[in-house]
Amino acid sequence: MKIIKILYLICVFILIAVLILVFRHTSFLAPQSSKNCEPVVPLLQSKALIDQLDQDTRHFASTSVDVMGRSTEGGTQTNYTDDSGARRVIEQQFYGETGRAYMRFYFQDNVIFAIVKLNTNYVVPINVDPSAKIKDTEEKDFYLDERGHICSMAANGKFVEVSDDTQAMIHAYIAGVQ
Repeated sequence: MKIIKILYLICVFILIAVLILVFRHTSFLAPQSSKNCEPVVPLLQSKALIDQLDQDTRHFASTSVDVMGRSTEGGTQTNYTDDSGARRVIEQQFYGETGRAYMRFYFQDNVIFAIVKLNTNYVVPINVDPSAKIKDTEEKDFYLDERGHICSMAANGKFVEVSDDTQAMIHAYIAGVQ
């Protein structure tokens, strides 16, 4: 009887070990996108640096260009550079019938370390009501590694898991920076 109990416990232990090995490499226990991800700027320092860059944009040189083809109503991109000519912030705004998107790309040593995106949705499309009354807004913050992969993501201030679709979306945003 003791041998059967011991064999049973060994089987249960092996089953648990196999499940841990299998699930440890899936998003069930840890998001794939954040595994082995080293952010360009450590997360605790990123917010302070973002706040500082937001304040500094008043003193940076800036150039703006129209961006067409990425939304129904067009958009703009403003590049902010410091005294040395290094790109520090890129701001993009896109307008559509049902809302607008506002993004800021933050740079450290010419590498994007964070993206802050604010989506605003209108109550009804602007062709129905030109006053564009705001229904809701959503802020998403993305903290990146040197390759532009998302290490961490927050939606409305709460950290959330990163999906493959979100990872692809961020790569498309980065590719769209002029």
